[in-house]
Amino acid sequence: MKILLAVLLIYFLIYFIYILFLFVFFERLKPYISNPPLSDKPLVSVLVAARNEEDNIGECLKALASMDYPEDKFEVLIGNDRSEDNTRSIILEFIKTHKKFKLLDITENVGQAKGKANVLAQLARKANGEYLFITDADISIPENWVKEMLGNYKKSSGTVSGVTMIKGETLFAKLQSMEWMHAFGMVKAVSDQNIPVSAVGNNMMIPRRVYEETGGYENIPFSVTEDFELFKATLDLGYDYQQLMGPGVLAFSKPLDSLKRLLNQRRRWMHGAVKIPVVLSTLLLLQSLFFPVILVTMFIVPNFATLVWSGKLLLQYSFINRVYKKLDYKFPLWKYIVIYEFYTGFVSLLTLLYYLKPGKIEWKGRRF
Repeated sequence: MKILLAVLLIYFLIYFIYILFLFVFFERLKPYISNPPLSDKPLVSVLVAARNEEDNIGECLKALASMDYPEDKFEVLIGNDRSEDNTRSIILEFIKTHKKFKLLDITENVGQAKGKANVLAQLARKANGEYLFITDADISIPENWVKEMLGNYKKSSGTVSGVTMIKGETLFAKLQSMEWMHAFGMVKAVSDQNIPVSAVGNNMMIPRRVYEETGGYENIPFSVTEDFELFKATLDLGYDYQQLMGPGVLAFSKPLDSLKRLLNQRRRWMHGAVKIPVVLSTLLLLQSLFFPVILVTMFIVPNFATLVWSGKLLLQYSFINRVYKKLDYKFPLWKYIVIYEFYTGFVSLLTLLYYLKPGKIEWKGRRF
């Protein structure tokens, strides 16, 4: 029993030191320029991969059409990846009145690329822009997206990522929103200390010259986390990276509507997470184990466990609240923070089990 108590004490000590460092790092974030003046407005290409997105593509296209950027300085290339619904017809109807939008039907693979990576590889080949902006068909970008990404870009960077928030009215949607903001807060805190994590594939920019130096998606080893592989390829070339956090780079995504879809998404992400530095993956494991560890502690030393759990809830609330404030987004966090604790504990355990499940990964009706 003494050995078990010692192990638990060491675990909680390491966990709270980790949380403390996150707070310290988050207070030392790199400067972010809102509404930056752009003396030069280069031609940019926005790349959107779409497969079976009839419920989402309309909002995505409307948001892109509303960008605050000269119309003669951007193009939007949408790749229809053999959709089996009305995605293609919705895009065709939209581009009738938006001449800067172009549809490409993707019917074959190039090089090593598959799925979304294959679509982006072919869109990049057709793009004319000096900078490639990448988003997803279920994402609504802010109107200042291009201006603020370019205005905060440093020439030493290979990739620049914004923040994506889940937006919905159900409890499940609210919990997903909190989870994403919690994750983005941690990624931002760590990234700004020059510790590479990843790029966000639904809200990112890469200079065309850097993308071409990597060889493009057709020459990058295939992965279901294609954004991480591109990110890693830019690091291998010696480029820096930027994780931006501000209202002008805050995009919105619809929530997943079922636990099964959520677990499929997390399982896909886990394949990328295992490739990040060992220290970071260990910290992620440390965090995911908190829920089962605290439950065990409740049975052994309930008073101590209650104190630890209360402290964790307060720190977690404070950290996530800081992220929402940084994004200038009002969210009634206090209503959901306790439910969120049980949600993350439950989802973390299921994700670990789901990751170990044999079989291929599902994505957009395909298996990889």
